[in-house]
Amino acid sequence: LLNLCTNAAQAIQGRGGEIQVTMETAPGDATADPGSASAADDCSRQPCLLISVADNGPGIPSELQPRIFEPYFTTKEQGKGTGLGLAVVNGIVRGCGGAITMESQAGQGTTFQVRLPIVEQREETAAVSPPARLAMEGWRVMLVDDEPLLVAATRKMLERLGLTVMPFIDSLEAMRAFLDAPHEVDLVISDQTMPGMSGIELVREIRKFRPNLPTVICTGFNNINGAKKISDLEQISILSKPFTTRELVQAISRSLASDDRWRADLLCKN
Repeated sequence: LLNLCTNAAQAIQGRGGEIQVTMETAPGDATADPGSASAADDCSRQPCLLISVADNGPGIPSELQPRIFEPYFTTKEQGKGTGLGLAVVNGIVRGCGGAITMESQAGQGTTFQVRLPIVEQREETAAVSPPARLAMEGWRVMLVDDEPLLVAATRKMLERLGLTVMPFIDSLEAMRAFLDAPHEVDLVISDQTMPGMSGIELVREIRKFRPNLPTVICTGFNNINGAKKISDLEQISILSKPFTTRELVQAISRSLASDDRWRADLLCKN
């Protein structure tokens, strides 16, 4: 939705206009060709969630329409687009078993339609389990990430697990705070890629004073820079972004796996 609405906003930029976002349940079409290889046709045969993002901008030229979902293809000025937005949308939709289509005419705007399959939840699985609480409830966690929204979201996860959180959006500031009270931290959770000092650099400095301090390094990349150096450090685990609360708990547990005080039973307790 962010990508589709951003494109729509850029289409009407400088001239004004309207963006409409709608969502409805679309019934299945039994007359759709069952032999078609098209994902859109396959989705149309069964009930689905239909999300539409429409603008009344200038539209997309017909000769460009077949290429709009190609990675790195863009008609925007240099510095205003990467050509990855629609490719990402297409990948997400297909990953969910859905389909995306586009209709556009010159001077009459553009409409993107996303069809997502509806999954019926069984009654016996409808109940939501209460959040797990770590066996380390009450521990003090130094949380470091230069993205304030990620800090806020992760802080909520940790506090729901019963941990006390010391949040920082500046790795150098976090280092100074640690030096002021090095024994007031039980666990470090840090982003890897940050200005000033990376996550691993921060950990190496901290461990000059607390050699075995458990640590979780978060990264948005599958193969982070310096992964071999990270693997050489004890009581440290890697957590790929984005992550769920359970994945966060598991990463914390891995960072403590080599500590005899916190073996298998530390993962969680209700």
